Amino acid sequence: MKILYLINSYADGGAEHGLATLVENGFFQGHDLSVLALCKGTGWACERLRAALGRTRVGYLYEDEDVGNAVLARAIPRLVGALMDRRPDVLFLSLPQANLAGRLAALAFPAMRVVAFEHTVDYRRRSAGLLMRLTAGRVNAVFYDAPETWASIRRAYGAGWSGPALYVPLTVLRCREDEPCRSRRGEPDGGVLRILTTGRLIAQKNQENLIRAIRIVVDRGHRVVLDIAGEGEERGRLQTVIHELGLERHVTLLGFIRDCAPLRRGSDIYVQVSVREGLCIAVLEAMAEGMLVVATDVGGIRDYGVDGENMIKAAGTEPPAIADALIRAIDGLKDSGRIRGNALDTIQHQFTEAAITGAWSTAQSALCMR
Repeated sequence: MKILYLINSYADGGAEHGLATLVENGFFQGHDLSVLALCKGTGWACERLRAALGRTRVGYLYEDEDVGNAVLARAIPRLVGALMDRRPDVLFLSLPQANLAGRLAALAFPAMRVVAFEHTVDYRRRSAGLLMRLTAGRVNAVFYDAPETWASIRRAYGAGWSGPALYVPLTVLRCREDEPCRSRRGEPDGGVLRILTTGRLIAQKNQENLIRAIRIVVDRGHRVVLDIAGEGEERGRLQTVIHELGLERHVTLLGFIRDCAPLRRGSDIYVQVSVREGLCIAVLEAMAEGMLVVATDVGGIRDYGVDGENMIKAAGTEPPAIADALIRAIDGLKDSGRIRGNALDTIQHQFTEAAITGAWSTAQSALCMR
């Protein structure tokens, strides 16, 4: 089977690295797979994919870093040309802009099957949601990265859409107990707790409110530092907030970190305060390290995270709610063994290779990929 997988760009998000995980673990094995991005982007997912597939099978339409409206409009006719050249049997579409461009281009190829891979629980722009609904009829099947993702985005397909919707988790993990995180080793000696968050510096990740929450935590007498690993459009704004709140000694923007595993093992608490999420691979990776996780109750985190059982849930996405959840975690860190153990069990039962094989097999069979 000839497959073209279309993505927005080679950014360092869960959708892009989730695709690399599928490729590296043989999800498309036995098929003629190539990957095409609307624009180049700035991440290292391109390197992972080229290492797995070869340089000639991983490309992009434009050199731009982001898919703006101008790039999207120009990309559609160029994508039609690429489809005419490659003639794939199946076109996979990942993330909103690639979905929209791919659906419109696919109208010229009625025999080609289209699979939308959904990672988004809603669309920030009302117009985007309307366009997705209007073009939903060109989608033959849906993959989704978490049950909550599909439950939330299902309305964008309209009542008349009746194709198969299939769960395809985007991460393969193993529980790390050989190199435990810092809190499991009995640290820190000096009483300063190290909190970590990772992800692109974009509005939906809500890092500004996390920084404001750290100010509350510090003002309540807790000795903490926050490391933020990631790069993105919000960096300048976040740096300004850190300075305005006088948190230079407590909050550090680390920039893009390719391998965050050493950071996780050197931290006490992992925090994710997004206002929107899909599966949220970063939270799952922290759970697999045996970390105590604090998270907002959004997206796929709703499916696998239970407050007080395998993580601490914030009651909202504003600074006071985030601060309260962090303080709960700080106060209970020494006695958090049960929660962290339950987090490892969650990973073991839902996200290891043995756990995801069934879901992958079901999706592959439904598309006649095996």
